[in-house]
Amino acid sequence: MITKKFDYKGQMINYFNKVRKNPNISACYCSFSCVHGCYVVEYCYKER
Repeated sequence: MITKKFDYKGQMINYFNKVRKNPNISACYCSFSCVHGCYVVEYCYKER
């Protein structure tokens, strides 16, 4: 699982939409992380 952190919600949404369109991604999630205190996008690549 790869985690990318953002300070602003708009940045998170733009990155999430970009990653979600990638055909090599098996799962993609975005949320506000209380642990990290910022917006995060988490995603996994498909196994080859």
